[in-house]
Order: sequence, then structure tokens, then C-alpha cells
Amino acid sequence: DTSNWYYPIEIFQPNPSGLHKELLRNPMDKFIFFFKNKRLIMFCMGCKKYKKVVRAEEIPYSCPICEARVLTMLEEFDDDKIIDKSPITSETKRKQRLYEKLSTLFIPFYKHLYYTFNATGYGISTCVHILNELKTVFEDENEFFKKLFKVQEGYNQKEDIQSVLYKV
Repeated sequence: DTSNWYYPIEIFQPNPSGLHKELLRNPMDKFIFFFKNKRLIMFCMGCKKYKKVVRAEEIPYSCPICEARVLTMLEEFDDDKIIDKSPITSETKRKQRLYEKLSTLFIPFYKHLYYTFNATGYGISTCVHILNELKTVFEDENEFFKKLFKVQEGYNQKEDIQSVLYKV
């Protein structure tokens, strides 16, 4: 009688990512999958009415409400309330400056800015330096992610950004 030692496995829901496990074994594919599907809170600094959680690859080119190209990524969902406030603490002042910089840099770099900012862990000025070096591969997204992956590996190994960009 097999009922004593055999228990059937019941699967109640499919794989949430919908991907085969083999695809995510390659570190490069895992890197691309994670940063294209990362959820970001986008907010329009122009009209201050548009706020939506979107996947990184679905970031709109401009605000759907006012058509302005000054979208920024919020760290927390309620951070849109601190944008118009006069800075009370150093933390709110830091966040206001960060959001203003990100919104102005969105115009030339579009979603590549948020890919680089989230992937590398560097500050804004270093991300801009990286993006200026990689702007020749903006059209080919796979090539952009390959080079960004090399930059991120250099960051993990605590290498100097100049030497990392030289290798790329």
C-alpha cells in the first residue's frame, strides 16, 4: 500500500513570475529581469497630480495629465506631501533636493536614469557620469544592460568608478 509513504504534491498557484527557472539562473538575465520589473512610485513635479506605481520598463515618457517631462521617483508613497512644504528637517530637505534633481535628469535620460540609479547604488552625480559614458547604447537596451551589469559588478567589488567605466 503506497498511501502510507506517498503524498501527492498539490500546486495551488502557478509560478508568479511566469518564467522557467532556467532563465533566472543566468546572473545577467536575473539582473535584467529584476530591474525591468522593479516597482517604482512615479510622481509628476509639474502638475503634482500624477502619482502611480509602475514597473520600471513601463515608465511613461511624460505625465499623462499635463504632458510635462518632469517625472520623479518617490522613495515612499506619502513623500508627495513633503515636496511643497518648507523644509523642516534635514531629511525632508534632502528628499526635496533629490526629487528635484531626479525630475530634471529625467528629461535627457528617461528611464535609463532609474535603471542606473537603482542598479548601481551610486549617488546621482555618479549615475549621470555613468549615463554619459553609456549614452551611445541607449537604443539597444540589451547592450545597455550588459554594460550596466559590468558597472554594478565593479560596484560590488568596491572598485573606483573611473576604472570600472574604463573597462566597460
